[in-house]
Amino acid sequence: MNLFKLFFSFLSIGVVSFGGGYSILKVMMHELIDVRGWISLEEFLDISAISQSTPGPIGLNAATFVGYKVGGLWGSLIATFSVVLAPFLLSYFVGSYIFKRRNEGVLSYMLIGLRPITVALIAGAAFTFAPLVLKTPVQAVIAILSFLLLFVFKVDPIILLISCGLLGLLLKL
Repeated sequence: MNLFKLFFSFLSIGVVSFGGGYSILKVMMHELIDVRGWISLEEFLDISAISQSTPGPIGLNAATFVGYKVGGLWGSLIATFSVVLAPFLLSYFVGSYIFKRRNEGVLSYMLIGLRPITVALIAGAAFTFAPLVLKTPVQAVIAILSFLLLFVFKVDPIILLISCGLLGLLLKL
């Protein structure tokens, strides 16, 4: 594994991953599966599930797991560092300037324009994952019920994660 390629791949993921959270997954999928071919879609889905189930930001967790998968301990450290490097530097150097002027002219319109792409990236990840993850009618029902419990009834996501994990174990999905 070329650690320089790993560094620059995750650096580029960090640069274009606006909105954080789930929006980074679609960017990672493209870079790691389509462009680099370092992992399979099945592996990425497993890494995504583990990343969501462990403490910390999902994108950072996924970078750490993918880095380890393709480059061992050094790969893990490099992927983790490089995926946060650009956002850290942007936040540090540009964040205060943008925050002070976020309601002024062109900048306010640019920030408003970035909001829809965040929704599109999250939706894109969901539509990509759904047919690959929901392989049985039972899994589809669990996904729909989880969505309703999460957004309609405001059930704590941690409780849903644990419950669905236990349900999967019981049903051996």
